[in-house]
Amino acid sequence: MGNIGIGFHSSYLIVFSFSYFTGICFNYRNRIEIESKQLFSRSFSGGIAHEMRNPLSALYASQEVLLELLPENLTADPQQNRLISNAEIHKLRTIIKDNISIINNGHNTINLLLSSIDSQKISPQSFNNLSINDVIHNALNVYGYQQKSDKALVFFQINKDNTFFGNDILLRYVFFNLLKNSFFYKEKANFKIIISVYSKNNETVISIKDYGKGIPSSSIKNIFTEYYTSGKENNTGLGLSFCKKVINAFSGTIECYSTENISTTFIIRLPMITSPIIDKMQYDLMSTKKILLLGDNSKILTDMNHLAFFYNFTFNNQKITSYNTINNEKNSYDCIIIDINEIDSELLVKIYNHIATTTIKIILIQHQHNAKKITLSKTHKPYLLNYNHIDTLQKKLITHIFTQRIPTNISQKTVHSNRAKIMIVDDNMSLRLYSGILLKNSGYDVVEADNGQTALDYLQETTVDLILMDSQMPIMSGIDATKEIRTNNKYKAHQHIPIICYSGSLDNTHKKELMSIGINDFLLKPSSKSTLLDIVNKWLE
Repeated sequence: MGNIGIGFHSSYLIVFSFSYFTGICFNYRNRIEIESKQLFSRSFSGGIAHEMRNPLSALYASQEVLLELLPENLTADPQQNRLISNAEIHKLRTIIKDNISIINNGHNTINLLLSSIDSQKISPQSFNNLSINDVIHNALNVYGYQQKSDKALVFFQINKDNTFFGNDILLRYVFFNLLKNSFFYKEKANFKIIISVYSKNNETVISIKDYGKGIPSSSIKNIFTEYYTSGKENNTGLGLSFCKKVINAFSGTIECYSTENISTTFIIRLPMITSPIIDKMQYDLMSTKKILLLGDNSKILTDMNHLAFFYNFTFNNQKITSYNTINNEKNSYDCIIIDINEIDSELLVKIYNHIATTTIKIILIQHQHNAKKITLSKTHKPYLLNYNHIDTLQKKLITHIFTQRIPTNISQKTVHSNRAKIMIVDDNMSLRLYSGILLKNSGYDVVEADNGQTALDYLQETTVDLILMDSQMPIMSGIDATKEIRTNNKYKAHQHIPIICYSGSLDNTHKKELMSIGINDFLLKPSSKSTLLDIVNKWLE
C-alpha cells in the first residue's frame, strides 16, 4: 500500500501517554474503591459485633446466675413442702447449659467472621476433626427458614459419613449462604434443593443442587469474586467469595455449574482426614499448641520431649502437688496430660472440674503395670490411654488434640474471697446486674457505673481495687475514662489500679492501642463465670 515509515513520531507520544496515565488513574480508582469497601466492612462488622455481644453477654450472664442460684439437688433441703422435684431441677439445669452452648456458638461465629473480615483469610487455629453428616444435619435444622414448609423442599442424602478437618461454624455458614441463594427462587415450579454426600478419589464430595432460575454462563466465572453482584437487592457480593475462602482454608475446592431456567449445582470437594494434605496441616498446627504434663515418670517425660522436638510444640512439665497445680495457667494450655499413677481420685475430679468450662483437651495416662488403682467415672474414661510405647502416645495426642470438645458448665464455688471492691462500668444494665451477682456470691463487694463519667465521679469519693471497664459507652467511653484515671492527678489514688477492658470486639491492634493508654488486661464478652473470676483473682492476688 506504500512505504512504511521508520522513526520517532511525536504525535504517538500523546496517545501513549494518555493511555498510560489513564490506566494508572483507573487502577488507582479501583484500588481505592476496594480498600474503602474493605474498611467499611471491618468498621461496620466491628460495630455490629459490639451491639450483638451486648445482649448475648447479658443472656450468658443470666444463665450463669441461674446455674449459680439453682442447687444441684434438694436432698439436703429441710423444707417439707417442695414446689419442684430433683428431676425437674436436673431438667432445668440441662436447659440452662443448652442455652449457654447456643450463646457460645453465636459468640464463636462473631469471632470467626470478624477475624476473617479483618485479616482477609481464615485462620485454621479452631479446626478439628468433624463429622460431615453431623454438621450438615445441624445446619439444616437451625437454618432460618422463612416458612415452615421451606424445610420440606430440602432433601439430604448420604451413604456413608466421613470426617473432615475444619470448623463446624464456618461450614455451617457456607450452607446457610448457599441455601439463602437457592431459596431466592423458590417460587419456581417444581423447586427443590438436593444435598448429596459421597466419596471419590480420597475426597468427600458434597453436591448442593437447586432447581431454581439458574445462573447465566456469563456470570459463572465471576460469582466467587469479592463484591461481584448479580443484581439481587441488598446483595453485598461478599457471600460466595467468603464461602470460597472457607473451603480453601479446609484445603478443599468449590465449583459452580448451572443451566439457565433449569438448575444450579455447587460442588464442594474436601480431602479425607487421612490424606497427606491434612497430615501436613495438622503437623504445622501442632507447632502452635501448648501442652502440659502432670507427673514425673521418666519414660513418659522422655517420649513427650521427643514429640515436642518433632512437632515443635511448647511443652511444660510439673509434678502433681495440689489442686493449685494448674490454677493460674489453665487457660494457656491446649492439652493437659495427667499420669494417673501419681494422682488420687479426689484431686483428679478437682482438676477436671477446674478445666471443664474450657475447651482444653485432657489425656489420662495409665501404665500397663499400674501399681496404683484409682476409680475413673464415665466422664473420665474416654480420655484414658493405656500407655506402652511412644507410638500410642503420639497417635492419641494428635487425634485427641484435634477432636472437638464442648465445655461442660459445672457449678463451682470460688475459694478466693478477700472482700475486695470491684467497679463494673458498662452501659448494659443486665450485664452489670448479672456480673455483679456472680462477683458478690464469690465474696467481692461490687459497685456499678453506667458510663465513664459516672465512674470518675465515684472514684473521687471512694476507692476500689479493680475496674471492669466496657470500651464503648455513651457520655464517656471506657477508653476516655481510662486516660483520665492514668493521667489526671484527681485520680492519683487509682493511677495504678488494675483496669480490665470488658469488650465485645478485641483484635491484636486494638489491644495494643488500649494497653498503650493503661488497660492491664482483657475480657471478651460474653465470658463464663470461671473466666470472669479467674481474671479478677489474677489481678487481686
